[in-house]
Amino acid sequence: MNHINLSNPANDSGLPLAAVLAQPNFYEILNVDTNASRLMIRESYLRLKNVYTNGGDGLYGVAGEADLARHIGELESAFEVLNDDTRRAEYDRKLVGGVLATKSPDWNIEAESWAPAVSSPVGNEVIQTSRSTLKVTRTHANGCYNKDLQEKLSQAMEDGDIGDGSILVRLRELVGVNQQEIQERTKILLEYIRGMENNRFDCLPQVVYVKGFMRSYLRYLNVPNLEKIVSAYAARLEAWQAGQK
Repeated sequence: MNHINLSNPANDSGLPLAAVLAQPNFYEILNVDTNASRLMIRESYLRLKNVYTNGGDGLYGVAGEADLARHIGELESAFEVLNDDTRRAEYDRKLVGGVLATKSPDWNIEAESWAPAVSSPVGNEVIQTSRSTLKVTRTHANGCYNKDLQEKLSQAMEDGDIGDGSILVRLRELVGVNQQEIQERTKILLEYIRGMENNRFDCLPQVVYVKGFMRSYLRYLNVPNLEKIVSAYAARLEAWQAGQK
């Protein structure tokens, strides 16, 4: 476990002091005030856990399964302590200005389960709640809710072949984003983005994974009726893959 030594710029964690001070405490992880009731703590815990386990829109852009698992682990550790009055009181005693103080001889409350995390936000597109430091990147492309753009996207779907990868290119260009932005925001490998857009079925994984990639891709662009594209494209990919067996 990393501990914080406020008197030493290098501190016991080995991290720069500025990085240590930026690390979230349990209240920040659960997005509640330090005087929150147990009911408020539990409600916030359940809400956040639902987001991280059920794939809410806020997850699009979170950097991979490792980061997701880490956030869930932090959430569980925070709730385990703050939901217990005795452990919460001991934890509160160790907070100094919202920062966990240096290890003392009797400190063992989270020796096994908690390790503070330093998030790595993407660029400047980081959104955080009023208290929480759990980083979530922008979930949709800029301007994608524009009414005129939505009409153009719908028209492109009517005019184009929704089972062909070229429709993805058309929709992406209408929104005004490039492949690199799609990759950065959705965490889909660039190889798969190019494979989908160019009908390079030989570069793509199994259909179930591609359907997930396409949903993330199209959600980022805020494409209406995206399941029509997903289904049409998946049918062609599945037929091609079946023919390779």
